[in-house]
Amino acid sequence: MRMCWLLIFAGLMTSSSVFAGLVQYSTTPGSSGGTSAFGGTLYRYTFLVSGFNFQADQELDIRFDATKFSHINLVSGAQSGFSTLLLQPNNPTGSTGSFSALAMQNNVAGGNFVLDAYYTGSGEPGSQLYLINQYNSAGGFVGTLQTGTTVAATPEPGTFAIGGVMLVLGGMLRRSRHKSEE
Repeated sequence: MRMCWLLIFAGLMTSSSVFAGLVQYSTTPGSSGGTSAFGGTLYRYTFLVSGFNFQADQELDIRFDATKFSHINLVSGAQSGFSTLLLQPNNPTGSTGSFSALAMQNNVAGGNFVLDAYYTGSGEPGSQLYLINQYNSAGGFVGTLQTGTTVAATPEPGTFAIGGVMLVLGGMLRRSRHKSEE
């Protein structure tokens, strides 16, 4: 009986840590009806930043590969406490595009950022590299605190596996309780 409770507790602790510090994305095709003046097909990216507690002068930097994107545009995302900046792909030639959200105060939670991106690659657009950078109060780069890749905003198979294990353990606990009452 105690073992079941310990396993359930361990499962809950594991499942909560799986989601710490995520940058999730979803894409939807834009309404431009095909190739634009910027080249490529318009897609709307919605980024959900969760599990981060930004301090002043920490930056979320999402990179856009210059070989796959021709232009990016901020639609919404001027989250309270952030200052945002866009650097276009291939400006100068060969450089990556970048969406930057710099925390202007301490204890700023993530949130939603929505960008339009003109995709020139093949297939569907996908994940991007992101960095969490630290700057000093004068704006000088101090270092990169974390790097990662954005993940699709759909539950991953591991999430379902953890949920399944939790259901089985709950059923076992209920069954053992029912047998002990008889």
